Amino acid sequence: MARTPICGLLRIGWDTVGRIVERVVADRLDERRLEGLVCIGVDEISYRRHHRYLTSVADHRSGAIVCCRAGRNSATLQAFFDELGDRRHSIRAVSIDMSGEYQRAIRAAIPDAQICFDPFHVCRLGSRATDQVRRDEWNAHERSHTPTGRWVKHTRWSLLKAPERQTVGQLATLYEVQQANRGSTAPCCCAKSSGCSTTSTTPVWRRRTLTPGWPGRRAPDSSHSCGSPAPCARTVTASSPRFDSGSPTAASRASTARSG
Repeated sequence: MARTPICGLLRIGWDTVGRIVERVVADRLDERRLEGLVCIGVDEISYRRHHRYLTSVADHRSGAIVCCRAGRNSATLQAFFDELGDRRHSIRAVSIDMSGEYQRAIRAAIPDAQICFDPFHVCRLGSRATDQVRRDEWNAHERSHTPTGRWVKHTRWSLLKAPERQTVGQLATLYEVQQANRGSTAPCCCAKSSGCSTTSTTPVWRRRTLTPGWPGRRAPDSSHSCGSPAPCARTVTASSPRFDSGSPTAASRASTARSG
């Protein structure tokens, strides 16, 4: 809680709350928390407006915070390593959020330790780079004034979203992107296994038909010359909970399934 509600609840002064906190921390703080550190995590947290931050160091093995200091630069983290002394040589890995200041302090204090970047920040950096390439291609093709530019514009979520969370239309766009990158059309999935010589220049998602009673569920392709009933390995499927029934395309497909 903040100090103001504590003062009103306990009917004590503002400074009294601070002295109580300092006395309890001094009595309860475990001095052994800095011993035997192997894998630690460093991150900052905002505690006040106008960019006031605290650098927190946590022990990944116990999940507890072992140090917290004001600031978020290399000097703040270096002060933590100075407090450790020779105990810092037991650290083997440090996880950070790609901060250059933290990397500088880690390399200076424990050069043999591995630096591990937070997966969230790595994925965010990759998503931003992918979206920037898409924007550059959109601008290179005269934005939405050309058919290619309009197509590039609508590939945003097909490139950024996870495949299992995409709709049928987004998966179809992603398949077109993959085919465009390959520069050629892949042969039938059964060509190598059963001697089927069928090759198709039409994208797989356009050759599928709806199974009656299952909106969004794709039926196996029956155009194989080998007569194999197994569906193509590149079949685009979508389960009914993720089927976008609000779009005109989805509505027309669902009506087709009911009429069939």
